[in-house]
Amino acid sequence: MTTSNEIELILGQMQTLLAQTQVLAADVAKNYQNFTVSPHFTGIPTAPTAPIGTNSDQIATTKYLDRLLAQPNGIATLDSNGLIPSSQLPPLALTTIYTVNSQAAMLALPADPGDICIRTDTNQTFVLTAEPPSVLGNWTELLFAAPVTSVAGLIGAISASALTAALNPFVGASGSNGLQGLVPMPTAGQQTNYFLKASGAWAQPASTNLSDSAALARLASPAFTGTPTAPTAAQNDNSTQIATTAFYAGQAGAANPLMNGTVAVGSSLLFSRQDHVHPSDTSRAPLTSPGLLGTPTTPTAAPGTNTTQIASTAFVTSAIGALTTGVSSIFGRSGAVTAQSGDYSVAQITGAAPSLSPTFTGTPAAPTPGSNISTTQIPTTAWVNTYFATLASPTFSGQVGFNGGTVTASTPVINGNQTWNNAAVAFTGLLFNVTDTASAAASLLLDLQVGGVTKFNVRKDGTITAAASIISAAHLWAGTSSAIRWNGTKSAMFSPADGNILLQNNAATDFGLLQFGGTSSSFPALKRSGSGLLLRVADDTSYGSFTAGYILSAAGYFNFNTTGGPTGYGLRDNAGAVEFKNSGGSWTAIGDATLASPAFTGTPTAPTAAPGTNTTQIATTAYVIAAISGAGAVASVFGRTGAVVATSGDYTVGQVTGAAPLASPTFTGTPAAPTAAVNTNTTQIATTAFVVGQAGSANPLMNGSVAVGTSLLYARQDHVHPVDTSRAPLASPTFTGTPAAPTPGSNINTTQIPTTAWVNTYYAAKASPTFTGTPAAPTAAPGTNTTQLATTAFVAAAVSGITDTFGSALFQVSDEVAAGAAGGTTSAGANTRTLNTVIVNQIAGASLSAGAMTLPAGEYIVIGFSVVQRSGGSIAYLYNTTDSAILVFGSNEYSINTAYSAAGTSYIYGRFTLAATKNVTLVHNVTAGLATYGFGNSTSVGGISNRNAELMIWKVA
Repeated sequence: MTTSNEIELILGQMQTLLAQTQVLAADVAKNYQNFTVSPHFTGIPTAPTAPIGTNSDQIATTKYLDRLLAQPNGIATLDSNGLIPSSQLPPLALTTIYTVNSQAAMLALPADPGDICIRTDTNQTFVLTAEPPSVLGNWTELLFAAPVTSVAGLIGAISASALTAALNPFVGASGSNGLQGLVPMPTAGQQTNYFLKASGAWAQPASTNLSDSAALARLASPAFTGTPTAPTAAQNDNSTQIATTAFYAGQAGAANPLMNGTVAVGSSLLFSRQDHVHPSDTSRAPLTSPGLLGTPTTPTAAPGTNTTQIASTAFVTSAIGALTTGVSSIFGRSGAVTAQSGDYSVAQITGAAPSLSPTFTGTPAAPTPGSNISTTQIPTTAWVNTYFATLASPTFSGQVGFNGGTVTASTPVINGNQTWNNAAVAFTGLLFNVTDTASAAASLLLDLQVGGVTKFNVRKDGTITAAASIISAAHLWAGTSSAIRWNGTKSAMFSPADGNILLQNNAATDFGLLQFGGTSSSFPALKRSGSGLLLRVADDTSYGSFTAGYILSAAGYFNFNTTGGPTGYGLRDNAGAVEFKNSGGSWTAIGDATLASPAFTGTPTAPTAAPGTNTTQIATTAYVIAAISGAGAVASVFGRTGAVVATSGDYTVGQVTGAAPLASPTFTGTPAAPTAAVNTNTTQIATTAFVVGQAGSANPLMNGSVAVGTSLLYARQDHVHPVDTSRAPLASPTFTGTPAAPTPGSNINTTQIPTTAWVNTYYAAKASPTFTGTPAAPTAAPGTNTTQLATTAFVAAAVSGITDTFGSALFQVSDEVAAGAAGGTTSAGANTRTLNTVIVNQIAGASLSAGAMTLPAGEYIVIGFSVVQRSGGSIAYLYNTTDSAILVFGSNEYSINTAYSAAGTSYIYGRFTLAATKNVTLVHNVTAGLATYGFGNSTSVGGISNRNAELMIWKVA
């Protein structure tokens, strides 16, 4: 029986062997092709040496090249001085050189074979190859070595400057014969009187002598005179093309200047004109009679300020509240004012709850509704406890139904969350226990349906039935003795006690076959055979054997690609010799030549490289002969022999060093040209002096209507516009005329500017006769909580039990850290908190430094809290460090010191007296300390700072 581990091992070996076979096949095919098409050998390949004089595709060996050195029909090398060594020079015969001016004189010479005759009448050179010299056929013309006798009328060592002066080329757009670039020099008499125009016609210059090279512009740093011109580039062209004054003028922007935007350098290549005008800044208010929009704000002046500074609503509200000269009006009314609806809002009545979304304090009560009530009546805790289950560990009775309704987004009917936090406990998330006293075997513990059709269920005996596949992210258990079966009685797979996977057929016997597709055992299958694996593919009646370490083929060969049998590429074992088969079915023994250092026999051939090839490609004898025959002296100039003279088209502008073409020249160095006048707008070349001179000299404008401008001058990058004096500054503006602003709404107490309309609407005038005396109103019954006007008698009765009041002298401090930061480390025992933030300080002489408070002499009331984490027992208190005395104790608290999120908050409230100025700290004593988070956990809710302790101290006497 083949176990699952063995099957996996065998399949892995098969994949490895198949991969090795594919690599071997690819290498064989590659190497086989390398034998014939552009092989890339390694090591030191060898080949037979061809005979001297061979001119074919045969490979040329190093020995072949050695044999050519200093041999007839061979080659000669050069020494370190660039000369042929004397050892390679053949014996020289004395040769006589004759010069004659006719054929008859040459035939009459007493010459010997090897003598040279130069014919001055034909500019030809002949060598006598046989006797007698009187026979013309014995003289052979030396065509292959005919030298250039002159270039442009020059002979001898010709320098580049002499050749340039002799040819005397110059630049033109085109010649009369259609030539481009360089054209020949004019004929005699035209050199000082004419020049060639772009149209090809000759014209007479004003004072230019074309034979004088100084009249021509150099490619490197040309210095033009007169008014040179150039083509005008397209707008925004950013290249090395010459910029004309027209290009510069065309770079002026056509869009109106911007305002009211975020400052930016900009990316436009266009420039702004010198006389451009920015639009008025409509984001700012005019200085004279500004009409503000939205909700303008202004700094709130200090109480008592009496200047032209704008007053905010907060300043007006505070100023009116501080009036001590009597009330001029109330609720916007004067005279005998009586109570009216709307005089007060709910928020202004102490202890009143609004009718819309009230927030009650204390213990509000209401009638308890009856059962099954679904109205707007307020529910009581008694009603909820009677008819609803608690959120924590609810106990339901009867049948529980859920109706999730129709939803358009993922909204689970049941969505529970629970944190398991004890490694010693085996938790249960959902528990449903059935007491089965009598039920059918098909009874279901769980039935999940879609559209009334069961998709997944669990019977009471634990049988699971699924309508489709069961997908497991981890294990899929089949039990200790159960199997995974197909169609009930068909094949099964289970794991016996040894942990291996066992495959069985419907007779519960071991599989001898793992079949892939088909309906019979003749289709693709795997079968174990001893330590190997048999493979049957298609309808073959025999198996291929895959044994650990090697692959056996019953046919004795392997085929590649899709063609099998005797055709197609393949490998075979022919009596111990490995052979390669090409697409035609021909078998070739592998090993005829190795890739590394092959030793060829016979006459190996190779492709002949192109002349001048300089790579590692094999050189054939044909390549070597061609390379040798190509060496020698100059055979021709411009394709011509004899006395070569300058001809149109011999050179182009690009071949003449230092020449620039007329059309689109690309200069080097520092070209120069005359500087155009300021504001020139033509095709004249613009110099850097012209561009710099186009900078405007006038100050930028402001306070004008927006305009593009017409000036060709540009504004400098660091130009500064004047302050818009028609606009008011943001800080402390001084308006003139009659400034206007939006009128705030009611009960506004911000930095918004108040208008006279707002003051007259929401505040009473000071000279109201009704409120200068003693306004009276009916006193409400004690406990009244309505919109009725409260009299002083009602207020006095309501506060009769209060002996102390919190005055305006408040000192409020806290211990705050940034959102997401930890509070700090605590240790067992007393820990002094680091108070670091002053929220309000209205007590003269009070201050906060290094976490400690300084309080002057007086009587105080304190309310505050201090938070610690995982402290066990804890208590906070206010401590007088000057006298080493506790001023006020806080509440005793306890937090579990093993729970990460447990917090304990000690609340401090009480009264204390200081006889003199003292230093006071906030101390929190804990049973157990905690690193990093002892003084408060790290939370980040809405990016708000974490306040871990706070004290509000009022000085009441």
